[in-house]
Amino acid sequence: CPNYPLFDRQGRLWVSDSGEWKKRNGRLLRFTPDGAGETMGGPYGYANGLALDRSERQLFMIESDTDSVHRFELDGDGRLGPSALYAERVGRFPDGLVLDAEGNLLVCCYASDEIYRIAPGGETSLFAFDPHAILLGGPTNMAFGGAGLDDLYVANLARTTITRVRAPRRGQPLAFPPEPAR
Repeated sequence: CPNYPLFDRQGRLWVSDSGEWKKRNGRLLRFTPDGAGETMGGPYGYANGLALDRSERQLFMIESDTDSVHRFELDGDGRLGPSALYAERVGRFPDGLVLDAEGNLLVCCYASDEIYRIAPGGETSLFAFDPHAILLGGPTNMAFGGAGLDDLYVANLARTTITRVRAPRRGQPLAFPPEPAR
């Protein structure tokens, strides 16, 4: 099942196709601006959240059923290199992720009501935890917003809420596809 969409600056749409839980049949898909699609990688164990670094030379993908984050090197044409394990034992059921302006990944974990920070060198630390699942109740995805990209918005599936917090670091701006010629 298609799960997480992400545009790069060339207007290509990357999509994680999760597959079935514990079946290792997830895929990573890419669609060009003209609509042509192809499978870029797989099989993965429940492919989930995606993020591109600022240079668009690294793509990060969550593999939820192994509680891990994978990193792919990208060439100038957007072709994937092999998958490398970037972080493991990242909470329980990591789901969505975002990058801040300093290259730190923030990963929200649905089953453990946590957000982890993964530094560019791979060091993992707990960023936020809600033992009562009030402000983080099954967090699934995040986005930076606000005038300075210093507000972090967290979608909470278990509470059906959006939580906004002031982030200690600004978010990395997202890529938007180019405007079509008129």
